[in-house]
Amino acid sequence: MGQIVIIDDEYSIADALARFFQMNGFAVSTFQNPVIALDFIDKNIDNIDLILTDLVMPEMSGQQVFQKIKNDYPYLPVIVISGKATASDAVTMMKEGVYDFFIKPFDNIDKIILIAKKAIEWKETKKENLDLKTKLSESTVFQRLIGRSKKMLQIYELVEQVAPTKASILITGETGTGKEEIAEAIHKLSQRQGKLIKVNCAALTETLLESELFGHEKGAFTGAIKTKLGRFELANGGTIFLDEIGEVSQNIQVKLLRVLQTKQFERVGGEQSISVDVRIIAATNKDLLEKIREGTFREDLYFRLNVIHIHMPALRERTEDIPLLVKYFIDRFSKDHQRQIDGITPKALKFLMAYSWPGNVRELMNVIENMVILTKETILDIQHIPQNIVNEVTKKADFIINDEPEEDIIKIKAGISLEEVEKIYLLYLLNKYKNKAKVAQITGIGRKTLYNKLEKWGIIPDKNDQE
Repeated sequence: MGQIVIIDDEYSIADALARFFQMNGFAVSTFQNPVIALDFIDKNIDNIDLILTDLVMPEMSGQQVFQKIKNDYPYLPVIVISGKATASDAVTMMKEGVYDFFIKPFDNIDKIILIAKKAIEWKETKKENLDLKTKLSESTVFQRLIGRSKKMLQIYELVEQVAPTKASILITGETGTGKEEIAEAIHKLSQRQGKLIKVNCAALTETLLESELFGHEKGAFTGAIKTKLGRFELANGGTIFLDEIGEVSQNIQVKLLRVLQTKQFERVGGEQSISVDVRIIAATNKDLLEKIREGTFREDLYFRLNVIHIHMPALRERTEDIPLLVKYFIDRFSKDHQRQIDGITPKALKFLMAYSWPGNVRELMNVIENMVILTKETILDIQHIPQNIVNEVTKKADFIINDEPEEDIIKIKAGISLEEVEKIYLLYLLNKYKNKAKVAQITGIGRKTLYNKLEKWGIIPDKNDQE
């Protein structure tokens, strides 16, 4: 049925609950000391399905137990039981994410059993979702989309939701934000057996694009010496990715609309309708609503494409991901170019985080490759950053960098996890500034998020640290 951990400093309560659950087919482990219980959970996490904890205990409160579980194992449901809690306590903890809350003494043990069963079902679904989200964030599909910022995690979750469906998808965002990689991820996670066919709509003239998309019959125009299959036919059973959809002509927009509505089209110069089963993913860095107002993009086509909308954030909107991206690209290009680069100085990283990155992740990737190739040293520093970036950053009124000699170096070696890189970098800044608010400001991480990370890592702030 499932394994439950019960934590209650009152032995009689823990024992009675254990008996009830065992009678209903559950395996149960009981603890009176929450510290020992948490150690047991850490060592046996793969086999544990549910936690029941008392709220008021001498060694550690039930709320602290919940926060630890929530941070370390967010998929593991926690039910709080208490004889000393108020209704306000219950509401507060439910808002924080506790699965359910029961007041002792229990007047309906059967209800607790039922809730426990539902909690375990919830856990399985939640864990599957989190596992997939982790897989997405670490997948080679997302090589240029590395990040654990809130915005990126939301995108991973949305990709997970929409990939198995047949819905058309519109991906928007600036150049270099990773729209094509998102399309690849959606296709790979879908259940479609056909290929992913990519078309850059801005790279071809109207005539060539029409032939490229829909194919042509022999003799359709001068030079058409044989029948050619279009990209829609090649993508049958799969997905077609239409990049720069905002650049297509009105004539081709009409044909695309028909494919979306009827799943049929004719080749250029042909009369026979061809049916296809193709999922359409379109992308643009243009404001299509503005183009609709200008009369250059069809409103009906926009609505057909925009069933699901995914907006890719600019890199400057998720600066907390820059240290992780820098680490990834240092590793990648050190290997590609057979260079021994051990890391980057904090000052250099601070410059990179202060830059606006108009070319987004693609620009950052090119900059790191440039730095790795041109440096004669094993540590990247400010002098290795392209001068145009240094010039722009130093012009900022709010950018301050100390001139004291650098005593510490952030070493980023191959094989270190991205989470460990983030931890090393944040600890360096905390040690240097002794001010969590300052660190939050420098990194772009929200203060609450920073505190949650520190708590997750078991870091107790120094008494001299400032909020």
